[in-house]
Amino acid sequence: MPDRYAVREGYTARPSARYFADTPQDRTYQPDVYRDLASIASRLGSRRLFDVGCGSAEKLVAHREAFELVGVDYGENIESCRARYGFGTWIETDLGEPGPLVPDVGLLDRATLVCADVIEHVPAAEVLVEKLVGALEVADALLISTPERAIARGPADPGPPKNNAHVREWTIRELGAFLRRCGLRHGTVGLTRPHDQTEDLQTILAVYVREEAALETVEDVLIDAPVAVTRDVPLGRHVARRLRR
Repeated sequence: MPDRYAVREGYTARPSARYFADTPQDRTYQPDVYRDLASIASRLGSRRLFDVGCGSAEKLVAHREAFELVGVDYGENIESCRARYGFGTWIETDLGEPGPLVPDVGLLDRATLVCADVIEHVPAAEVLVEKLVGALEVADALLISTPERAIARGPADPGPPKNNAHVREWTIRELGAFLRRCGLRHGTVGLTRPHDQTEDLQTILAVYVREEAALETVEDVLIDAPVAVTRDVPLGRHVARRLRR
């Protein structure tokens, strides 16, 4: 039987993970997630982008001209945001501790939330999702991304994750089941790129809306999203395979 996180029987999670300090790297992670975030927020009429586990917030602040910004994180990451950015609202919170996402629910009004590659870092993932479910009672929409374990590691990967900052990783079916069982209902689950140096779709992107009537609008945004083409790096194995056919 799957465990309480809907991960298949036999998978071993890491009991705890090292703190992830979001420092500059040679690639941009979740580039299309933040593009889709802005597109969905615009289409739904949101005025605020709310980043749950914002890290350094570099991808978030790229949208500062079009939206109000809110980021939540803790430790070195949120301290860096407060020091670097003289705009936005930067809130320190431990996403693994029970309680509401933020004490001021007004910050969630007319907001679209993103939780990009965060859930895999949190030992008690149900606590984080409970916060997100509560936030979506007010916010317009929610985007969640995380690595797709079977694609990135192989279907027989036994865990723990190769990245020692990750507690557990999901397949697309497992994550969809876990999020639904936690109370997220009106959504669509697909795949996206993990970073800007590949065309391979190795990351799950789940998008949920507060009002079911808005789901078709969100689906249309994702269906019509630009197809990313990576330059000056080898084609991903899935793209190369299609070209050989």
